[in-house]
Amino acid sequence: MSEVWFVIAGYGVIVGGLAAYTLALGRRLSRARQASLRIRGEVESATTADVGE
Repeated sequence: MSEVWFVIAGYGVIVGGLAAYTLALGRRLSRARQASLRIRGEVESATTADVGE
């Protein structure tokens, strides 16, 4: 019976690692999107300021 629990624990570690990686990747993508939108906003505001002159 101990072999069964060892296999279950192994799968738990693998699934837990995948879940942690998914969360980390989601956070990185969220930060990258925010940075992209911030940069786009700066570019758009600079472009509209040039047009207004």
